[in-house]
Amino acid sequence: YHAVFYIRDRLLHMTDPENKGRYKKTALSLKTRLETALDFSPVRAIYAVRTALLLSLGTVLVQAMALPHGKWLLFTLASVSLPYADDVPVKIKKRVLATIAGGLASVLIYSFIPWPAGRTAAMMISGYISFYFTDYAQTFACSTVGAIGGAVFMHAFGLQDVGSMFLIRIGYILIGASIGYLANCLIFPYKRARATRQLWKKYTSVTELLSRITRKQQIDSQLYYNLVVQSYLLEEKLGQNANFEKWEEFPKVLSAHQKKILYVHKNSN
Repeated sequence: YHAVFYIRDRLLHMTDPENKGRYKKTALSLKTRLETALDFSPVRAIYAVRTALLLSLGTVLVQAMALPHGKWLLFTLASVSLPYADDVPVKIKKRVLATIAGGLASVLIYSFIPWPAGRTAAMMISGYISFYFTDYAQTFACSTVGAIGGAVFMHAFGLQDVGSMFLIRIGYILIGASIGYLANCLIFPYKRARATRQLWKKYTSVTELLSRITRKQQIDSQLYYNLVVQSYLLEEKLGQNANFEKWEEFPKVLSAHQKKILYVHKNSN
């Protein structure tokens, strides 16, 4: 609450015409400012384009063929489309196992509960229980109970009818998982190792720019703190990727780079 009001007061102060004279024009070159402004991330760009194309083509397929419950196929495509191809097989495995577990539970529950009030209670309970889980497989198993419950709510009764709906759902999940695997891992793969190399390249460029502006007599404070935040976030992400990639030399390499930046900063002061 206080933070929001603080930000509001600062914005009002910054936009006050009487205070305009206090702000000085940046001493940095246009090239330097463009390098900072164009914060392009290949990981995000490729992930966004790939997922958008995949979901668009999937939507066209579902609409053209008028597939019943086709949204399950689209949800699966969205779920297994991840920035790094290394994570896709694990996500697919969890989704398929969760669908089987949740689907079997749904068959038992909705086959023996034919009345709407009982089915509503079952869906509400499954949604409530999901908040106690943190793993994707567990939460999606609960989601499967709710999804099948909504599909059979007024139209399917008995073991055979409910079981048929479960088979339809697992079919959509398997098809979506297969398409997602082909698109993310075989056709347009983007490995974490490649992203780590690009992140390190970006980190070095940000820190080099940071060391360059600290050598100037007039430092653009806004750009300076922006670069500090960027470098910290990049270090955090690099540390996560290095842990996955088993890059044992990363702490030593990062420490040497940080000491170099710190040395430049101290000398500039």
